[in-house]
Amino acid sequence: PIECGDIFIFLNRLQTLIKLLQWEGDCFGMYYKKLEAGTFELLPDFKTVGIAMNETVQEEILAE
Repeated sequence: PIECGDIFIFLNRLQTLIKLLQWEGDCFGMYYKKLEAGTFELLPDFKTVGIAMNETVQEEILAE
């Protein structure tokens, strides 16, 4: 089951584009970021199913 605040992360193959879907209880919020240069660096366990992000990491990504 999806719980309020759950985030789903999607990256393109080149890792230059990231989309976040956040369940807000009754709808999804979508956040989108495209890099002009460089790539997103992934944590070693990023491809693991069910990654949980703490609020600090979530705020850093959404603030960019």
